[in-house]
Amino acid sequence: MVDNKFKYLIKGLKNVFNIDEINKIAKESKFMQRKSSIKPEDFLIFNTLHGEDLCKTPLSQLASRYDAIFDKQVSKQAIDKRFNKFSVDFMMTIFNKIMYTQNNILKDLESTLNLHFERVIINDSTGFALPKEYADKFPGAGGSGSSAAIKIQLQYELLTGSFMKMDIFPGTKADATYLESMEKENKKNDLKLADLGYLKIDYLKKLQKSGASFISKVKSNTALYIKNKKPERYKTGGIKKSSRYIKLDILELSKPLIEGETIELKDVYVGSKKEFRSRLIVTKLTEENKNKREIAHKENIRKKCQVFKQGRMDFNSVNAYISNVSDKILDSTQIHELYTLRWQIEIMFKIWKSIFKINEVKKVKIERFKCFLYGRLIALLLSSSIVFTAKNIILEEINQEISEIKSFGSIFQYLPKLASVIFKTETHLLQFFKKVFLNFKRFCLKSSKNNKKIPIDILKIIKLDLLKIEKIAS
Repeated sequence: MVDNKFKYLIKGLKNVFNIDEINKIAKESKFMQRKSSIKPEDFLIFNTLHGEDLCKTPLSQLASRYDAIFDKQVSKQAIDKRFNKFSVDFMMTIFNKIMYTQNNILKDLESTLNLHFERVIINDSTGFALPKEYADKFPGAGGSGSSAAIKIQLQYELLTGSFMKMDIFPGTKADATYLESMEKENKKNDLKLADLGYLKIDYLKKLQKSGASFISKVKSNTALYIKNKKPERYKTGGIKKSSRYIKLDILELSKPLIEGETIELKDVYVGSKKEFRSRLIVTKLTEENKNKREIAHKENIRKKCQVFKQGRMDFNSVNAYISNVSDKILDSTQIHELYTLRWQIEIMFKIWKSIFKINEVKKVKIERFKCFLYGRLIALLLSSSIVFTAKNIILEEINQEISEIKSFGSIFQYLPKLASVIFKTETHLLQFFKKVFLNFKRFCLKSSKNNKKIPIDILKIIKLDLLKIEKIAS
């Protein structure tokens, strides 16, 4: 099984990492217009698997590195000239191709869980400041204190680890403006874990219409209503329109609750138009958790130069979710547990920055920065293909899960070795992947701490509940 799954991975990678294909892309992007001492395949490998400090290292040292890797002397001027708009187009095309390949590799892995939902999708964005010289191309949000910044939107499929879609924007781009792109990915039997930045009623309605499910946190100012069982009536017997619904106050709802207690309302109307119904689950947090949230909230206000609002601060005392998932599939506790898996995308962003150093950018020409950015993203796509293929195998073999942070940290150490074998035979690549796989099994297994559930345990609740329902129905 190990050989078969890694052979499938190799086959997918060979669709991109072969000399003829790379030369074709190089010609189409005009990266290769005439014979050059810097070959397209070498430039690609240099940027992706040897390029973690491309935006920090002097050109003279990059020229020395190129000679050390490829045994070919080039001048620092030649290196600098190679970072141009054609190089950016070349790297961007490779990035799009490898993302498509990675999606196919990971989505075709046989599922070990057979869950009620076919995909569990998380959307979020990460960003970082850039040198002020990039402000024309990548303007920053004024409150961040940076005149230049970048934002990367990621659609992440939790079951396979696939980076379904990545898009690059200026730092001023709001998350909610990305909803139209997200809608194109909606499929029946999806479960979307939605962050507050993407909470729009029209989007949730379209999700439901497509047959997808969602769990979303609720904003402090979200309008929520229930039908009034005793509406006021006119003398003629007609119902007064203004009394048909009762507006909910989540903080008032939570007041009678003790710490950790949950209340659920099954038919809540979301939005002032009252066109959309959902479950509402509200949990009162412990004083300790409330204080942690308030500290984080105040720090966020300080960083983004936002206006303090007491109502928003008071909302830190509760967890409030809306969802269209039936309570026969997930109860209120399980809704919360599943939503906590959103943190997996935060772990991924941490990997991007702490391990792959995607945010470490100094002032260089803009084309060099863009080649660095696409190089880092390609390296991440390659790494995720390897990590999640291995994760699938280990889960099937020994029913254990590997840590994303440990495994991405491990594969990062192997990237220079991958650079030396990626254009070689399938046998060479298979030997390389087996070596990495053994390393994952030795050093990267995830352990439960203080009986805390790991992601695979949380995902299993969907399967177990579905089997329970089928048993009751029969």
